[in-house]
Amino acid sequence: MAVNIPRTLLLTSTPPGNGSVGEVFLRELCRLLPQEQIVCFAAHSEDYFVGPLADELRAVKIVLRKIPAEKFLTSGVIRRCFGRYPRVLYEPLHNARVKPLIDEAVGFARQNDVQQVWAVLNSPTVIKIARRVAERLNVPLLCLVWDPPEAVGGNQQFDPISIRLLAEKFGRTIKFARASACISESMADEYRRQFGAHTIVIHRAFPKEVLANRKLDDDVINIVFSGTNYAPNEFCAFTNALSSCGWSIAGKPVRMLLTGNFLNLDLFAAGQKMHIEYLGYRTTGEMMSILSAADVAYLPYPFAKQMALQARLSFPDKLNTYIEASCPVFFHGPQYSSGATFMDKYKVGVVCTSIDAEDILCGIKSIVTDDNVQRSIQSEMERARKEVFNEEICRQRLGELLGAWGPESSAVATREQSACSSPGSGSGSSPGSGSSPGSGSGSVSGSGSISQGNGLASPVRTSQEEALARMRDG
Repeated sequence: MAVNIPRTLLLTSTPPGNGSVGEVFLRELCRLLPQEQIVCFAAHSEDYFVGPLADELRAVKIVLRKIPAEKFLTSGVIRRCFGRYPRVLYEPLHNARVKPLIDEAVGFARQNDVQQVWAVLNSPTVIKIARRVAERLNVPLLCLVWDPPEAVGGNQQFDPISIRLLAEKFGRTIKFARASACISESMADEYRRQFGAHTIVIHRAFPKEVLANRKLDDDVINIVFSGTNYAPNEFCAFTNALSSCGWSIAGKPVRMLLTGNFLNLDLFAAGQKMHIEYLGYRTTGEMMSILSAADVAYLPYPFAKQMALQARLSFPDKLNTYIEASCPVFFHGPQYSSGATFMDKYKVGVVCTSIDAEDILCGIKSIVTDDNVQRSIQSEMERARKEVFNEEICRQRLGELLGAWGPESSAVATREQSACSSPGSGSGSSPGSGSSPGSGSGSVSGSGSISQGNGLASPVRTSQEEALARMRDG
């Protein structure tokens, strides 16, 4: 059943397509929506490689705009001259550069009679412009969040002050938004508690043509890792464990297959035997074929304390892909992470919360040598596909996010947003203040209904915040 939505501007840094994880995620969501109702304005960094656009989304009008690289790297000389916070000095220039971008996005939206803005808060630029675009258009703002702003800024090498400014702007945007879709239940709980936000959990759904036939190689154990590696220390511990056993388990040689746009050679220790093949970029269909022939899919998540917020709130989309291909998952990360929490409920593989070689090898062996474990994993994957990564569930939640605000309600929604954005109401604290995921005022309902939290009192602005205020809204 088709979702009926108003004319929608998709504002993002990754267009729906066949390249990165973000592109594939948006492609799968847009595939479930009426394409004639979507127009996309994608403002991507000049150092970002845009993958092939999706043939199945030909009816979606997409505008691509390059913007200056958001990643900020400085030389030792600059750091010695300006201290630990050189990027914050760049903020006024960056703010000046995004103003023409806002004008262009607004003009594009007006040309296409847009009635609402759907912003993917996956880059510093989109976090900065989303609210302004919606205000200029006088239409509701809906958000999609994959990572907390601390992770978004950290990935771009932002300094602590710049990350704090970005988190504050993110918080004001979430408060202003009519509703926000989150990547995990813990994120939805956190932002409802912190910002009084209307939240809903949306996972990428599987196409109905999921690969069911697995063809394993009896002579070798294949372990696959797909995409970008955000946990290099855990990855090194994993390969070191395999090196300690001579890349052989249960009398069979072990081979590791890596796919993705980039290969970081720093991950591989010199002087050790390894059996690793780098396959480069692969299309979704090719990736499914590779995974269907693999014994184990490896999914590392960082143990580092400074990455705890991201591990807890973000959800690894690789897990969706691995389950889609029915490939048993070796999750390697902290117990409090969203991936481990999910696999406690849906036992689609093994969770290893240690970097000890013996623990790692024991987990791999349990997957590749125990037929009962393998049968149980396949049963749990089918349950996860039915209860979580399901097209009908995803379509329903998209409808509740994007289809609930028709043209007649746009003016009402905008008035409500304006009331929320009055002076003093948008200076909430940054995400990740240390509260545990379950400490909010309830959980997202299983049926995907939008949850509503209580409004939060505005904190008193400190003198330090006053000193930084000039940089917040360029």
